Amino acid sequence: MVRPLSRRAVLTGLILLAVPFFVPRVAGADDEADLQAAFAEGNALQTKGDYPGAARAFERAAQLAPKVFGPEHENTGLILNNLGLVYKAMGQYAKAEPLLERGLKILEARIGPDHPIVAKCLNNLASLHQAMGHYDKAEPLLERSLKMKEAKLGPDDPSVAAGLNNLALLNVDMGRYAKAEPLFQRALKIREAKLGSDHPDVAQTLSNLAALYRDMGQRAKAAPLYQRPSGFARQSSAPIIPTWRAA
Repeated sequence: MVRPLSRRAVLTGLILLAVPFFVPRVAGADDEADLQAAFAEGNALQTKGDYPGAARAFERAAQLAPKVFGPEHENTGLILNNLGLVYKAMGQYAKAEPLLERGLKILEARIGPDHPIVAKCLNNLASLHQAMGHYDKAEPLLERSLKMKEAKLGPDDPSVAAGLNNLALLNVDMGRYAKAEPLFQRALKIREAKLGSDHPDVAQTLSNLAALYRDMGQRAKAAPLYQRPSGFARQSSAPIIPTWRAA
């Protein structure tokens, strides 16, 4: 269920995230109501997979946000982030890039460069650069996000494992298999310890590691992973199929 935009909420990713930020009143009630309606419509259409419709709705929200919140407010930055993610999903990378960059810049200035939401936006921008083949731009963003998670959450948090997995996938795209291997291995160790062997994220990491060994020609290492028990394998009654999947 989508909650309305409020003065004590910000947006992150493509969902509403309740965070106790103070939102000053800048515009009238009509603009605020219109923004809430546009956001709710965009979120609903995005959930249905109607990205063009979601983009139109989030465009309206992005136009209203500077009046409702102020041009440099964190909500404005996160609405830009949402719009950028929709354009990324549509494959319109040239439109997505400046939106994600602008949203990140606003957030870094408003809530600090080490905030967890900033880490998520770094991942969003890195994912776009990776999709565009701009690996040199994606790598420092993923590395920075990972360091932030390690500092805030500790080295063995599942969120750190997700960051390790994504950085490993980037190294795979760059053909740096030797660098990807220890990242996948560490992600697997964290997830097994924190989530248990039946968790889907463990199956995901096993799949990624198996795919890496397969592509490296090390089938002796890959074979045991294909048959290794996991929640995914038991639910499907089939061995793990090695395919690349992001966290």
